[in-house]
Amino acid sequence: LQAAHRYARLRSHSIEGVAPCQNAVSALSTALANSSTVQRLLTEFDRGINFGAKSKTILVVDDASRLSPETTNRIERMAATVGYERTVFLVGFHQVPPYGIEKGN
Repeated sequence: LQAAHRYARLRSHSIEGVAPCQNAVSALSTALANSSTVQRLLTEFDRGINFGAKSKTILVVDDASRLSPETTNRIERMAATVGYERTVFLVGFHQVPPYGIEKGN
């Protein structure tokens, strides 16, 4: 997150964060005040909620190793459609193995 903050500050961008569950959102919100669950973000997108201008916004997806490949693809498509400047997927060193490895892929 420090690198994302530096990048955003240098370019006068903002950062929004999402995470797979409320516990992860609570931890993320200590660094990024504008955070929500992945489900909430995708539901708002599916409902046609107006996201406003996002060309100067970085979307940070924390705890990304807990997401299925399908959810990751949905986030990427949503971010491209809405027009986020960048989408950054964060995976902690000590997190559970990625979804595809668990499934034997």
